[in-house]
This record gives sequence, C-alpha cells and structure tokens, in this order.
Amino acid sequence: MVTHDPLFQTSFSIIYSISISFIAIAIFLAMASHGSNVISGNSEIKRQMTRCSEKFIRLSPSLSAMQVFNFLFENVMKTDMVVTGGGIFVINHGLILTIASVMTTYSVLILQLDQT
Repeated sequence: MVTHDPLFQTSFSIIYSISISFIAIAIFLAMASHGSNVISGNSEIKRQMTRCSEKFIRLSPSLSAMQVFNFLFENVMKTDMVVTGGGIFVINHGLILTIASVMTTYSVLILQLDQT
C-alpha cells in the first residue's frame, strides 16, 4: 500500500495530508450550508413575490405592465433554485448524512476485505 512507503511517513507529508483533509471537509460543510440557504431563499422569494402581486394588482396597472408582471410571476413560481453537483444531485444538509453513510459502508467493506 502507498501509506507504507517511507516518502509518505515524513512529518511534512502527514501535516499536508491532514490540512488538505480539514480544508476539504470545511469546504464541503460550507457548500452544504449555503446550498440549504439557497433552497430556503427560494421559498422566501416566492412568498415575497406573492405579497408583491397583491400590492401590484391594487394599483390597477396597464395591460402591458400586467403582462410583464405575470410573465415574471410565472417564471419565479415555476423555477426551483437549488445548488447541484453537475445537475446530478442537490447539495444540502441531507447530503452530509448521505456521504457519511456511504463512507461508513465502504470503510466496513474495506476492513472486511483487508482481513483475508
């Protein structure tokens, strides 16, 4: 295995590996947190848009202004804003638990296969 190589046993390589691991975990947690904030911000925008539409209708706008506002309203309501990983999966707090369970499963498999 690579970890038994003497080049990887130096203090610099160990400190470097640990620091890179901590940075990667911090970036992942920040992405998950901000991804969840985007989802909650999306629902807040939809709520504010509904509130603005009620105020807008009370002003009795012209037909062209009403069409533009209706177009904007429909686009905002139909669009779901989420942070994704290449459009394949949504990045939010639930992703942390999913990755933790996958890592635990693979760790158990590696330990079991390594014992033979």
